[in-house]
Amino acid sequence: VQCLQGKRLSIATLKEIVQSLRDCENLHAREIAIIFDRIYDVTSTHGSLELPETFLPKVSGWLGNDPALVQEVYQQTISTVFNRFTHEAAVLNPLRAKRPGIVASGAEEYIKKLVQETEPTCDFCRYKEMTAADTFGRVETEFAMTAANTFKYDGAHSLVMFRTHNPLQWTEEQFLGLMDTAMQWFGKAHAADPTHQFPHLMWDILPKASASQVHPHAQVSLGTGRYYGQGEHLRLVA
Repeated sequence: VQCLQGKRLSIATLKEIVQSLRDCENLHAREIAIIFDRIYDVTSTHGSLELPETFLPKVSGWLGNDPALVQEVYQQTISTVFNRFTHEAAVLNPLRAKRPGIVASGAEEYIKKLVQETEPTCDFCRYKEMTAADTFGRVETEFAMTAANTFKYDGAHSLVMFRTHNPLQWTEEQFLGLMDTAMQWFGKAHAADPTHQFPHLMWDILPKASASQVHPHAQVSLGTGRYYGQGEHLRLVA
């Protein structure tokens, strides 16, 4: 859009970007601003601080010794985006992404050992013998397959599993294959019982994220009457 040329496009300048769209001569740009304003309210504030000389070198190191970023620390811009319909809000300060984090040590070794220890006895690697099947059958594709969840949290509730055991070694093509398998399962489950019509997919990986199996898999279910929780709220406000 012509009115945004030369402007810094960043979360920190989101409020100014929207204002530029409102003031733009381009009709399409102004229509975008109208739609945006109908859904979102953007506000910004500034936080200032002082850095002791003893602390400054460490902060500078965190920011890659970039003088411009160091200067931003003294006067930070914090933006809040509020959804007028869902009442969700996000508070955004790009500088926070530069904070030092805890570097996990031994993560690769931990996962490698976990994979080696669990693969020989993995139920999902032998899914035809060691998992349940839906009454309408399994969905089996090149990259994934399904199994009925033995302990269900809905009438239509199953698993979609990669054909690979390692939870971190899969490609974009395999991921898209998993999603396609899930979509096929949704269609079959709905055809088997049309009262199940609100899809939900949940995915966690590795024990610390509460996954009960190391083998990568997603939970799929179809609700009756409504989506679960916040999903139904989003549908109602859409």
